Amino acid sequence: TLQPPVAFPQPAESLDGTWELVSLIEDGKLVPIDVVKQTMIKDARVIVKGPTAAFIRPDGKVRTVAFVTDGKTSPKTLDVAGELRVGGKAIYMRDGDVLMICTRSSDTESRPTVMASL
Repeated sequence: TLQPPVAFPQPAESLDGTWELVSLIEDGKLVPIDVVKQTMIKDARVIVKGPTAAFIRPDGKVRTVAFVTDGKTSPKTLDVAGELRVGGKAIYMRDGDVLMICTRSSDTESRPTVMASL
């Protein structure tokens, strides 16, 4: 679950802003935020602007990924582009200042159909 540190007015479908990762569930288990910061996203923040998301890796390098959303589907879809395996096909739900994204661990798996972790 991602949550912006400060509420800010946005169009209903916009994901623009700085989002703070507040929880991550992988294979049905909660991943501690300290582990996320040590292994994935240094400060647990993702900056979204238009069709790109950027974050700082634990090694200090900035990683930027492109994505495309479709808010007209049910559930809403999000597709991540890139040469590294990042899950690729996801679904998302935004409710005010809370953004939930559900993805698979591999690009070869089909898109999730419900917000759930196995």
